[in-house]
Amino acid sequence: MILKKYKDLKEKYIKDGNVQASEKFWGAAAEAVKEIAEKNKWKHNGHAELFKIINKLSKKSNDEELNALFLVANSLHTNLYENWLTEEQVLEGSKKVKKLIEKSKNSNVKTAENQRYNFWEG
Repeated sequence: MILKKYKDLKEKYIKDGNVQASEKFWGAAAEAVKEIAEKNKWKHNGHAELFKIINKLSKKSNDEELNALFLVANSLHTNLYENWLTEEQVLEGSKKVKKLIEKSKNSNVKTAENQRYNFWEG
């Protein structure tokens, strides 16, 4: 469970390298989407399902930006294999993931009460 503050985690992830940082931020986004799926009893057993969930969430909350933010999170995941993003791009992507998580938590669909993905609080 991730309980540390974002700044500390961001620094640790970047020290581990852009590839590892990218994957950690993707993981936070994916887990947040999976949490919403669990609470709503939506299927979520693969990347394709995560994209369907975020699209459904975007429609239900009338917030098209959720799709765009999730695409950024997915580019962070792709960086695990391609290693093409700079440190600045990874950090900017982490901000988009933060926004995705915050927006998904504030959507009008069920979400979990715990804060395990909200490591940006401070």
